[in-house]
Amino acid sequence: MQIFVTNDDGIMAPGLQELARCVANLGEVIIAAPMEEQSAMGHGITIRDPIRVKPMNFPGIAKAWAVGGTPADCVKLAMQELICEDCVLVISGINNGPNLGTDVLYSGTVSAAIEGAIQGLPSIAVSLASYGAEDYRTAAEIACILAEITYRNKDKIPPDTLLNVNIPAVPRSEIKGFRITKLGNREYTDFFDKRIDPRVILISG
Repeated sequence: MQIFVTNDDGIMAPGLQELARCVANLGEVIIAAPMEEQSAMGHGITIRDPIRVKPMNFPGIAKAWAVGGTPADCVKLAMQELICEDCVLVISGINNGPNLGTDVLYSGTVSAAIEGAIQGLPSIAVSLASYGAEDYRTAAEIACILAEITYRNKDKIPPDTLLNVNIPAVPRSEIKGFRITKLGNREYTDFFDKRIDPRVILISG
């Protein structure tokens, strides 16, 4: 069982590292994740610049690459060039912070899972619903449970379907189960800091 893991927080992000370690108990783990953070990248792909790929070594992980591109780039590159054997599942995460409502339109985490679904694979986006929590172990354990359930029931999942999972930052004993819901509208109040570019020379006359 070969499982592909990626994210948008970067290949060294603790959420991805914890997820990969946990999922390695289910099968062979392949990682291709951005070299740098790509949060809020959405489903952007690289079409004009070169995409650089650097092999990485992580204990217990079959193969890993740091990719100089977007989360969607990572999935497309992995599925079409880097992975020779058949991959059965794509898991993106664990994201630092929730992906709720209209977040999914901006999220690189969710977009990577969307790209996995486009490639015809069961795909899961996993987010820890906290910006301050540093312990991803419970979220990784829940992700592993969902990965196993998803794989066992892959023939029952409609095509072009993915799971967007948000896990609360609470002890495992406080998680009561899973609930399927619909996306709401999550609005943000944006603040723009207006400044003068010091590199621009203004000439008047």
